Amino acid sequence: MFKILGVKIDSLNRSEALTKIEDWLKNDKFNFLVTLNPEIVLAARNDEEYFYILNKANIALADGFGLKLAAGLLGQKIKRTTGADLLPEIFKLAETKAYKILIANRRDGLSTKADLENYLSLNYPKLKFATLDLALDTLSLPASLPINNPEILIVDFGAPFQEKFIFHNGQNPASLKFAIGIGGGLDFLSGKTKRAPKFLRALGLEWFWRLIKYPRRAKRIYNAVIKFSLKFLKSRFIEPLTYRPNVACLLYRQINNQYQILLVRRSEDVNHWQLPQGGTDGEKLAIAAARALSRASLADCSRSSTSCRGTATSRTSGTASIAAITWPPILRNRSTRADR
Repeated sequence: MFKILGVKIDSLNRSEALTKIEDWLKNDKFNFLVTLNPEIVLAARNDEEYFYILNKANIALADGFGLKLAAGLLGQKIKRTTGADLLPEIFKLAETKAYKILIANRRDGLSTKADLENYLSLNYPKLKFATLDLALDTLSLPASLPINNPEILIVDFGAPFQEKFIFHNGQNPASLKFAIGIGGGLDFLSGKTKRAPKFLRALGLEWFWRLIKYPRRAKRIYNAVIKFSLKFLKSRFIEPLTYRPNVACLLYRQINNQYQILLVRRSEDVNHWQLPQGGTDGEKLAIAAARALSRASLADCSRSSTSCRGTATSRTSGTASIAAITWPPILRNRSTRADR
């Protein structure tokens, strides 16, 4: 696993991803998979909820040639796995193992419920499935479903709606074990839209095909091809030269079902509160974090003290209060852990 512009990507090929899906369907825990392209990664930078959801996905696959190129510049070798290529394998698996599929179809999308039912009935005659037409702003699945106890949920709302819908509805109904957002993948299968020829896909020129076929998508293609490339190159080669590696520390404790979080106040601005933080200065994160915490604590205690009091915020019923917390000498604590 590695990250591009902060969004995680798993180095799995299609066969490995299908093996994971098959394992998930044998267990009771719910899992979901996302297929990423440059446009999705860019969107996540401006949507905090979406960024969080993508990084919580159990598997995130690269469905975009631009991500494959970016991965190469990070020293990662990955294979592009598109949702459109993954879908037939999922249908085949479900038909063979008798898993039930519920398809949440975008009501105003290209493929109608009848289109999808005709395609699936013709190509997977033993598949147990049901299609549900839903508006794009639908927040949850209806209480009454057209199929009982589905194990697989397929959503074709398009990004970011489908991933948000899956995240907030993944365990309802409780029978669901796996979900995937598929964008326009079902439109390819139903014949409502045509994919680029294989040789163009292999060359990473699928965007050029779409630009010729659908010129109205010019802005989206610009974002995926030009804007993403510039953002990635800046983050990869320029920002490391202009930004100091930093570490921020989150310390908290729970008392009577309430959380207290350690914040520090800047000496030059009494109204400025922040998490303890500082530059890594070439040190390991745990050591740099310990140093940042130690400096934060020195406002009213010394390095040699056996205990130290810091300021913490306790949030209860929407109101904040200030409390003091005591912790052992940080620099002597070898178990201190931190993350970027």
